[in-house]
Amino acid sequence: MGKLYATVVTTLLVTSLWAGVAQAGIITATFNGYENNLKDSATVTINGGTSTMRTNAGLFNWTNEGTGDVFQTFCIELSQYIQQGQTYNYSLFQASDPSNGLGSVEDYVGRLYTNAFDLIGNVSARAAAFQLALWEIVHETSGAYSLNSGSFQVVSTGNANSELWASSYLNSLDSWTSNYTMNIIRSDTQQDQLIVGGQNGPTPISEPATLGLFGLILLCIGVLSRKRRVSDLSYR
Repeated sequence: MGKLYATVVTTLLVTSLWAGVAQAGIITATFNGYENNLKDSATVTINGGTSTMRTNAGLFNWTNEGTGDVFQTFCIELSQYIQQGQTYNYSLFQASDPSNGLGSVEDYVGRLYTNAFDLIGNVSARAAAFQLALWEIVHETSGAYSLNSGSFQVVSTGNANSELWASSYLNSLDSWTSNYTMNIIRSDTQQDQLIVGGQNGPTPISEPATLGLFGLILLCIGVLSRKRRVSDLSYR
């Protein structure tokens, strides 16, 4: 009985630990362009203002060629590019992956998604605002989130609300919490992406499930302990 007890507990504990391990996979995906044309033009600088680029900030649409799943992303890398209609190979990681994830900004990205993504609806400036705020979070190295100073800066946007709303999101980050785990796709040669919709999209953080697993462990311990007591009594 002692061996069975130890085996059950060990198995459940190993299962609980492996549940949080990030699993990488390969995704072959075609970039379809902007989701419902949700974008706004923007001029931004990176590397503390030393590099200026004119781009569009918005919500991307993709097709997973392996599954046919259509999914949505936002860009998390400004130093590389993608082209509409082109197919790319990406590696899929959890944002919490210690080697390939988002590192120290993972929680802030989760806060942004939890509180600002549903505001997008069908409003281009809202999609652009989300993208601008996301770029600020993942590129800023100064420790303070502002679109007007630091490593990443916004020079101008086509719609003034894009910058205005992005700034309001950044100002609210410290009071927001994250309710989701996120996935990202990375490539050595193409723009890395944060997945915000589709098969590998954000997953609600499931504290009850974690508590339930440990509750099951405690239940098994109790049942096995009871059986052992009954077994001991039967020999008296």
